[in-house]
Amino acid sequence: MVNYLVSVVIVNYNSEELIIKCLNQILSSTVPVKIFVSDNASTDNSVQLIENYFKNNPHILIYKNNKNLGFSAGNNRVYPYITTPYILYLNPDCIIQNDSIENFIKTMEKFPDAGVVGCLVTNSDGTEQIGCRGVTPTPLRVFNQIFRISKYFSNSSKCFGYIFSNIEIPLEPIEVELISGSCMFVRKIAIDNVGLLDENYFLYCEDYDWFYRFIDGNWKIIFNPSIKVMHTKSYSTKHIPLKVIWYKSRGMWRYYNKFFKSNSNQAITLLVLLGIISRFLILTSAEILKKFMKIISKSITKRLGLIS
Repeated sequence: MVNYLVSVVIVNYNSEELIIKCLNQILSSTVPVKIFVSDNASTDNSVQLIENYFKNNPHILIYKNNKNLGFSAGNNRVYPYITTPYILYLNPDCIIQNDSIENFIKTMEKFPDAGVVGCLVTNSDGTEQIGCRGVTPTPLRVFNQIFRISKYFSNSSKCFGYIFSNIEIPLEPIEVELISGSCMFVRKIAIDNVGLLDENYFLYCEDYDWFYRFIDGNWKIIFNPSIKVMHTKSYSTKHIPLKVIWYKSRGMWRYYNKFFKSNSNQAITLLVLLGIISRFLILTSAEILKKFMKIISKSITKRLGLIS
């Protein structure tokens, strides 16, 4: 009988092109793992592919949800079955290295008060992916980030944003307040202390919420730059851009309401709301225009083809 230290949880939704590679890489880990695939009623062939490719593999368990539950609920559904001291929450579009999980464990052992460990998440070209390290996104920091205020007031800490991508990558593990939600190595006892992911978020900002609660519960969040994971960002959601914009907007508003509204005056709350609405309208308009231009382009190409 295998003595597992780590369970890997993957929420799958239409990721057939990437999830097999993701699972194969996890299974090549230097430490044995138990993998829980929580499928959110995928409409592609990803579940069938997993079942066929990993037939009778005792390390992989698939849980089929009857609808798309979202990221938080999809992860939470398999939690009652997990008994390992550590859990790696991993997106199906992430590729870990063979020793990633082993190094995550070593980092947890080095920092016994760490609730979460994150890593250097990279794009396919090896560059650092924006948002894999930072601090709590307060309304002021988000404002500073969007308008790049620190560029004009670099000597004032009050003008900094919440993402550290423009700061040199550290050489050693450091304490942060934010890591990438695509790859989160979490201590189970810390989850039992602060609670599961908030299922009122369907997609986006649920990780910010969780990090806030870990810190509030006196658990540290550690960023280890020596652990690298490649992430194909937004793979599962690329076909539903308008829904994604809506999910992000709704998540941002819930995050603000839950942690910052009670300590903000009405003017700040109104500005935050207007900012979220404006962002939603601008991005939605841009997406609609992009789709319209594609239709026009196809129509013109078709007409030119007929003429020639």
